[in-house]
Amino acid sequence: MTDTKYHEAIWGALKNLDLPVRVIDKDGIVVYMNHHMKDIFGDLVGSKAGFIFDSEGQAPPGGFQYEEGFIGSLPHYREEISADVIYSVRTIEAGGGALALEILEDITARRSSEEQKSLSLAKVRRDVSLAREIQQSLLPGDGSYWGCIDLASKYLPAEEIGGDIYDIIRIGEGEALFYIADVSGHGIQASMLTMYIGERLREAADLSDRGLEWIMEWLLGRFCDLDIDSSIYITLLACIYRQKEHMLSLANAGHNCMPLIIRKGGLLEEVTMKGMPLSKISGPGSYKAEDVYVKPGDRVMLYTDGIVEEYSRAKKDVLGSDGLREAVEANKALGGRALTEKVIAKSDEYMILNAKDDRTVVVAEFL
Repeated sequence: MTDTKYHEAIWGALKNLDLPVRVIDKDGIVVYMNHHMKDIFGDLVGSKAGFIFDSEGQAPPGGFQYEEGFIGSLPHYREEISADVIYSVRTIEAGGGALALEILEDITARRSSEEQKSLSLAKVRRDVSLAREIQQSLLPGDGSYWGCIDLASKYLPAEEIGGDIYDIIRIGEGEALFYIADVSGHGIQASMLTMYIGERLREAADLSDRGLEWIMEWLLGRFCDLDIDSSIYITLLACIYRQKEHMLSLANAGHNCMPLIIRKGGLLEEVTMKGMPLSKISGPGSYKAEDVYVKPGDRVMLYTDGIVEEYSRAKKDVLGSDGLREAVEANKALGGRALTEKVIAKSDEYMILNAKDDRTVVVAEFL
């Protein structure tokens, strides 16, 4: 095919293109412009080619300033602004490098939409950051509380904010209520629910003399008041320690991680309890408290299922409650903070890259 016939074939293909297009030859001359391109810039066929717009985003009148080596130096894609219009400029080489096709597309609306999405995303990130700060501020710090409990903890959310929560609340002289809870799911919704349940437990603590079973029933009622989807639920394990009686009362609302008693002498005891999660489908009478005699120096470990349910492809297994117990057995002589770190390190061995669920460990020592 001769060059003339080749060029005519290209002109024919470009004639009905819905986008503005021009063709530049190897000498930098505009040899073709379709009518869309002419409507924007006028008929400049035969003129020296240059960049589509000048430095101020305007189409130079009467032609373009030519730059030596223009065709070979063209990027394959760039964006330029003319007045309030944003164009994408795509360059395609043709004819073995003898021709360059430049195609314009108005992407103003697309860019505006992307900017709005970017602003919305930035707002979401600010909201998430604020929610994280609030959530973190509600968690108790490690240390001694009211001369009756020494607390050590480790909390690692799977996302920036998570669905685990724990707290300790004074309910009387030498008496404290403490708990660990896990909201189904992650993200802002789960975070809001952890804050909600934390506030309700602080309300219930004022009536702790009615017992844990009453508190759990009351919490179930407050949760159902929210009238949220039945797929959303909270598991919770609550404890009341009464120092004078050396008594630890425990109640379980669907928390499948049983508390582990670590006796001062080194003996480990798992307290097995049943109970329905706080959910729309749970009914009254679902909770029964268990009493365990404890002495100063004894400890209890509470944790969430993110610790034991991460699946390791290499080990072809999960850590599980048995693996957790082995880790505690091997490190039970350590202080509470060091023990939580060892448990987290053991859980890390079962992670591929990032944890899929929040991971929380709390160790409470009775004073």
